[in-house]
Amino acid sequence: MISVLEKYITGFIQEKQALGYVFKSEEKYLQNFDKFIAEQFHDAHSLTKEMIEQWVNRFPRSNCTKCRYYSILNGLGRYMIRCG
Repeated sequence: MISVLEKYITGFIQEKQALGYVFKSEEKYLQNFDKFIAEQFHDAHSLTKEMIEQWVNRFPRSNCTKCRYYSILNGLGRYMIRCG
């Protein structure tokens, strides 16, 4: 299942890789996030705080891991803004 945000997620991953980042684990996180959005927020057309918080907090995680997820999704949000 793929969400309507998939084109942004794919573009963001491609941009990072084109800049020389390996971005493999981040790619897996973003693919997982995309599946989550498709299942939980199937009609969403933008990235919201609610989506991000639900995804980050869906399982018990260390604060360090949560910060990593927030950082990746912050980058995705910035990419989406640049795309318009």
